[in-house]
Amino acid sequence: MKKKLMTLALVAGLVLSSFSAVFASNSPDNSRAKEGHYESSTSGGTTTTTTTTTGNSSNTAATTVGSNSNGQTVTKSEYSSGGVNMTTTTVGNDGTTLKEADFIGNGTQHVMLRTTEGGTAVGPNGEAINKSPILVITENGVSVGCFVDPTTGLPLATGQDTTYWAYDANGNLVLHYVNAQGYFYTGTQIINGVTMIFNNEGVLVS
Repeated sequence: MKKKLMTLALVAGLVLSSFSAVFASNSPDNSRAKEGHYESSTSGGTTTTTTTTTGNSSNTAATTVGSNSNGQTVTKSEYSSGGVNMTTTTVGNDGTTLKEADFIGNGTQHVMLRTTEGGTAVGPNGEAINKSPILVITENGVSVGCFVDPTTGLPLATGQDTTYWAYDANGNLVLHYVNAQGYFYTGTQIINGVTMIFNNEGVLVS
């Protein structure tokens, strides 16, 4: 599984780069495309959706403005093309930008890669914030995830259990629990005699 995770980390990185380039090249001035716009009220903000169709392919883009649990303004732009989804999230005025790419392979494997740029550098008590890419692979309902060491492409491992402050998909700073091998704790775990439940990114949910 470790070898598979390493390989998919590289693949996901390439997909994120190429996917960003695809949407950067789709300028609003593309006269070959038909565009439709609508605005509607959503919980916590306004959504604007643009659908662009060229030939037999269809690209969609939607922007949502809302807020996170810290009361910061969160602007999300969601794109879809060729079965790959990408979200760019800007949080408040601190310059935090999250880029998240999702794609599915063979109908059973879902790969999510999120990167963080900008934003505050320290957590609630002065801790360093981990801005390494977050990779989560879900196959047949089982998820494995990690912080990817940008230098080696391997899971960021310290040889012991550790926690890292990092941004979630809504721009909230949350604590991620990581095991000695560098993988997120997921599901129900008993740690030091205490039962804890984690989501797919190692964040404590109860």
